[in-house]
Amino acid sequence: MLATPLPMFARIIRLVDQRPLSALVIAHRRLLAMESSACVDHGWAWFCYGWAALHGEKVSEGLAALQQAQALFAQHHDQAGMWDCRQALLVGRWLQGEGVSLQQAWQPVIEAHLRLGGARAAAEAQIYQLIHLNYLKRYQAVLDLAATIAPHLTTAPQFVAGRFMRIVAIANAGLGAFTKAKQGLDQALYASQQAKAWVDVAKCLRERGFIADRQEHYADAVADLQQAMTWFNRLGMPLYAALCQRALGLALSRIGHYDQGLRFNLAARSSFRMLDRPDLAAGCDQNIGVIAHYVRLPLIAQSAYQRALAVYQARSSTYDSCVLQRNFALLQINQGNGQLALDLLGAIQPLVLALDDQLELGEFYEALAQAWHCLGAVDQAQRFFDQAIVCFEAIGNQINIAKCQLGQAWLMLETGNWQLAQALLAQAQVWLLEHPTHRWRCHYGLGYCAAQAGASGRAMAEYIAACGIVAQLRQALSSEHASSAIFAQAQQLYHDTIRLALAQANSNLAWQLIEQQRALVLNRQMRCLPLAFDPDLAEEDQRYHARLSSLTQPTAGHEHVEALFADYINFLIQARHTLEGSLADLAIDRPLEVVCGELDEAFDGDWTWLGYSQLGDDLLIITLYAGQITVIRQPIDRRFCELLGLANSFTDHSILYEDWSFLSQAAPFAELRALSDRLIPSVVKQRLHQNHRLLITPCTKLHQVAWAALLVNQQRLCQTCIPQIIPSLGTWSWLQARQSLGTEALLLGCDNFGERADALPHIQAELRVVAQQVTIPVSTLFGAEATGVAVLKLGQAGLLQRFRHIHIATHAQLIAARGLLAHIKLVDGDMFYNDILNLRLAGATVVLSTCDGSLSETLLGEEVLSLSRAFLAGGAREVLANGWKTSDSGVVELMRLFYHYLAYPNDGATALAMAQRTLLESDDPSQAAVLVWGGFQVVGAGTLAQWPSAQIPSISVGD
Repeated sequence: MLATPLPMFARIIRLVDQRPLSALVIAHRRLLAMESSACVDHGWAWFCYGWAALHGEKVSEGLAALQQAQALFAQHHDQAGMWDCRQALLVGRWLQGEGVSLQQAWQPVIEAHLRLGGARAAAEAQIYQLIHLNYLKRYQAVLDLAATIAPHLTTAPQFVAGRFMRIVAIANAGLGAFTKAKQGLDQALYASQQAKAWVDVAKCLRERGFIADRQEHYADAVADLQQAMTWFNRLGMPLYAALCQRALGLALSRIGHYDQGLRFNLAARSSFRMLDRPDLAAGCDQNIGVIAHYVRLPLIAQSAYQRALAVYQARSSTYDSCVLQRNFALLQINQGNGQLALDLLGAIQPLVLALDDQLELGEFYEALAQAWHCLGAVDQAQRFFDQAIVCFEAIGNQINIAKCQLGQAWLMLETGNWQLAQALLAQAQVWLLEHPTHRWRCHYGLGYCAAQAGASGRAMAEYIAACGIVAQLRQALSSEHASSAIFAQAQQLYHDTIRLALAQANSNLAWQLIEQQRALVLNRQMRCLPLAFDPDLAEEDQRYHARLSSLTQPTAGHEHVEALFADYINFLIQARHTLEGSLADLAIDRPLEVVCGELDEAFDGDWTWLGYSQLGDDLLIITLYAGQITVIRQPIDRRFCELLGLANSFTDHSILYEDWSFLSQAAPFAELRALSDRLIPSVVKQRLHQNHRLLITPCTKLHQVAWAALLVNQQRLCQTCIPQIIPSLGTWSWLQARQSLGTEALLLGCDNFGERADALPHIQAELRVVAQQVTIPVSTLFGAEATGVAVLKLGQAGLLQRFRHIHIATHAQLIAARGLLAHIKLVDGDMFYNDILNLRLAGATVVLSTCDGSLSETLLGEEVLSLSRAFLAGGAREVLANGWKTSDSGVVELMRLFYHYLAYPNDGATALAMAQRTLLESDDPSQAAVLVWGGFQVVGAGTLAQWPSAQIPSISVGD
């Protein structure tokens, strides 16, 4: 500083560097004490308050106070005070995000300090100019200017020396001199600690974390950034805490913690927006785009990048725009647009070369290599990988060298040179241990090389390691679409691994691998405590619901569905990852004997599991019983596809299941028998009897099969056993431990929807019938009381946990066959999939007496989206739902029978099978028709019926 204020003000100014909030409180107290004074000391009171406010990140308040101080200094002709104020005002403008134009304003301030206070005063003032130059990423200019002022700081206070060393270290890091930068930061940290300049200590830790991040030493980066964030929170500096949050998010995402990466960046973006710093919020959008790029969600990545680019271009931020353009190119490469990527990279090449940044130049060459690889130009790709490695070697960045070697290895594999590929992969793997996104590709490549060498055992070990990493990456996400996108990247690995397991006749391993990748997001959702969105997110969610609900109107066109759906997925991925649920251990590898023991205990040993998985042009049918696993390969030939097409017909289920095509067939139900024979092996048919539990885990199009209506041993499947759908054996294990806490039943019915949908005149009668069968206290929400608002409020308050049974009779629908858009219609609007996830049920049996309640969308990696799955994730133990459209009058008798058998007590699967059998035995063709009962299925836990069927009082249709 130029001026020499009174000691009490000097102490406040010094305290700003140690505890800015304490300094702000004391400064405010001094200001109030001098409120009526017009002397120059009053100006210093305003200055101290403004300077403390700037450092306490109350920038607007600080600037206003400094302007008051400047006016008082001018009134008393205090030149030194005026120039100190002017310098502080420049710092405030920088904190507001002002860019290149601000640099011109520093020179008059520096000259005044030189004229009035000498070289050291000018040098101390120039430190703030250096900070701003670093902010502008003009690193060489920082080093050039620092060299001229360093001699004048030899007698500066220790905290000033520490700050100067930190600034120089940042510039060195920006130019890729990481070793030099790290040494400088260590020295700066020590000096700041000795001076007790805690703000500078926190900033040193933050910058050291940034350097570790750029060197891809992520464990070190996370440790330093977390420590820095703790300091900034303690010091009351939310902007710097958010900067740490943003960097932490990116570092964590790069080691596979995508959920935490998104959560930290979303939180930081919210903070920056509240602090009116769109330039810093743009960095969060850029990071969100990078995470979406890793996961392979291109629309989300592109949207995030475009938001960031608009800010960078408006602020003439050349460096950030350049990096973002490279990211856009990488996005195009992932989509197979190699030429467009080359065009984008060519446009920024002069800028990259002018940066004199070896790290950025290396990443630019690496992107060029990937673009040429995408175009199939192996020689060009190899050349640019080599150039990238030279750049990374110059700065000692082994991680990026390893990534280039990984890229080169896959080039070699594609050209058949697996020996060279193996050597490259072995070198790369050593450096990629903390980078699961790349590590699984290393394992896969090494496994492929081993397979080429005939070492099938070693190949399998590498494949298994790769599959395990992919599963861990998937289960870290709360989005079905994100999880599926990761699986899509590794689908060939998955197929190669299972094929090798089958070639080795290792059915147990094939089963484990298939189970490992099933329903991972559902498993995560069931283990997480539900957390409602904050008010802002909840409001945005409702706006999306309103727009989506408009698409369900009879007159609505679907031309904009895809764009709106993409926006909604983007919103949900970000909104879900702002929440941090309580997550139990997600063990994905469960020993076979443990699984069989749990099933034996639940079903008294009388059970069979049928699992399905598509492997290229084959359907794998996996059977498990008596501790033994067998795998059968069923070709998916043209005939099988025709049969599945009939089974999945959304327009007329009667063709297959009622055999309306009998006149064109050689025998009755020929097509249904053919489909049943392909889906259910003979060895399973031999085990079936009326009380045998058949647990079914479908895949792909098999989710839409009406399993109960298949023909086995001259009978419908529901007559020969108790069919029960489970998402996976691991999911079943969790669900069967979910005991119901409820002692009441809730009946929810809606019969009139205005112009939104057709009326359902028989709903009230259905609710009366159900109420008569239920043997526990009943609460009813019908008509005007059947609102989504009421249900959601009950869920948020935990009041739905009172109910053992929840019966919902209304319309249900999928929009454009999109599972996330599945919803049930209530009197005040639609309750969507994501609402249901947060209902906080406690092991209830949920009955969806609706059309399309179990209709689903199946994403790659067996992430299934349906209302049934949503209720399981929301806390239900089992869900009865219909995959077909049916009349509300036709379902009343089925529900009466279902609740009659459920009351004895039975689980849902047993009660449904017995109700279906009773209808089949009816003399009334309208009740026995498969369209009445065939589409219903129970998905969930199930337990052994506590009453043998012979002891349950018989009941007939209409009794």
